Amino acid sequence: MADHLKFYINGEWVNPSGSETIEVINPSDESVIGSISAGAKEDIDVAVIAAKEAFKTFGFFSKEKRIELLENIISEYEKRSEELAKTISEEMGAPLWLS
Repeated sequence: MADHLKFYINGEWVNPSGSETIEVINPSDESVIGSISAGAKEDIDVAVIAAKEAFKTFGFFSKEKRIELLENIISEYEKRSEELAKTISEEMGAPLWLS
C-alpha cells in the first residue's frame, strides 16, 4: 500500500487542511503498510458540499447516462481488482484468497 496523503474531492486531488497522518497497520504482523491523511472537519465540509452539488446534476442525467457512469466505475474496479484485493488483504491481515 502506498501512502495516500491527498483527498479526491470535486474531481481533483487536493491537500488536506491539516498535516496529521494515520499509519495503516497490517494486524497479522503489526507492520506499517502505509499512511493516510487524517483529515479535518473542514475537509469533510468541502467534500459534503461537493457531493451534494454533484448529486443535483446526477439527478438530471438520463437513466442510460447514469448506468454508463456506474458501469465506468465498475470497469475501474475490475481493472484494479488484484491491487484492491492485495490492499484489503494487508489492511485486514487476511489471506489474499479471502479478499
